[in-house]
Amino acid sequence: MLIATATTAQAQTKAQYVHPVTIDGQTEDWGQRIHYYDKTSKTKYGFGNDAEYLYLVFVALDNTMQTRLMMSGLNITLKTKVKPKTTAQLKLIGQKPERNDFAPTMSADSRQPGISRMPDLETLRKSYLMSKPRLETTGLATLNSAFEAGDGGLVSFQVKWNDNKQMVLEVRIPLAELFGANFDLANICKKEIRMAVAADAPEMPERRGGGSSDGLSEGISVGMGAGMGGEMRGGGGGMRGGGGMRGGGGRSREMGGEGAPVRVAYKCNIGLMPNP
Repeated sequence: MLIATATTAQAQTKAQYVHPVTIDGQTEDWGQRIHYYDKTSKTKYGFGNDAEYLYLVFVALDNTMQTRLMMSGLNITLKTKVKPKTTAQLKLIGQKPERNDFAPTMSADSRQPGISRMPDLETLRKSYLMSKPRLETTGLATLNSAFEAGDGGLVSFQVKWNDNKQMVLEVRIPLAELFGANFDLANICKKEIRMAVAADAPEMPERRGGGSSDGLSEGISVGMGAGMGGEMRGGGGGMRGGGGMRGGGGRSREMGGEGAPVRVAYKCNIGLMPNP
């Protein structure tokens, strides 16, 4: 039985029970349990556990964020507070697009005729899935390696698009990799796991002969900066409101001036639940 809960500075949600999750990049078996939301990145997310695994799910609703994830990946850090304390990192590897992944439309900048400022999203999706997405893990007890997408193995993940063109990432991690082989479920449920999620601004393909990418990097940085500003807020509104958040995480973007790469980040606490 899968159980999901989150805590906030004001209240704790009741335990949520769902059927076991299949790692297939789809969300039907999560039901209505993906009820946490980061407003800045326009990403819904959820989590849960059974007696053996921790499950995570992220749903990128926005095309700009989907492009960021495909090109720059996603960094997930999990910190446990039960001895032995563990800091594990899961990195969804980004893929630098080829120049032919950019639609040859006329740029608004007359100095860049015939060059699109943004990649063609559908082409990127197909290229991304054909290349088999990879997840790299560090800090786990034994399973520190690179894994290809698929529902197999102890650490498993999958990336797919649902019928609404939303990008779905599901991850399954053995609790033994976070708490040791002899963990006691009742004991590890006493303290929460701190999860931090971050996505960097994408790197753009270099033009021939090196140097900048014909203004493409600037275009995508400015576009993401304009669309992902402000503070990160949860479903309850704000870092100290509801939606699976406790405490603050500062602003969810870091800037280096106009046109500079923009970093999106958010945090929450994951409360594990014992067997019912």
